[in-house]
Amino acid sequence: MAERFETGHDPLVERYWRLVWTVNDWHIVPGHMPFQPWLVQALRHPRTGESESARR
Repeated sequence: MAERFETGHDPLVERYWRLVWTVNDWHIVPGHMPFQPWLVQALRHPRTGESESARR
């Protein structure tokens, strides 16, 4: 799953949406789009200290 998110992530997407929101005079939601980098990191490095059964 991490590879799919990583492949589909484009850092310019946030810039595009900010421009769309600005042109349409919509409220800009800060930090709304860049969820994928931290999501990929979380998927690649699950929490330590959990038992194997707790992750399932």
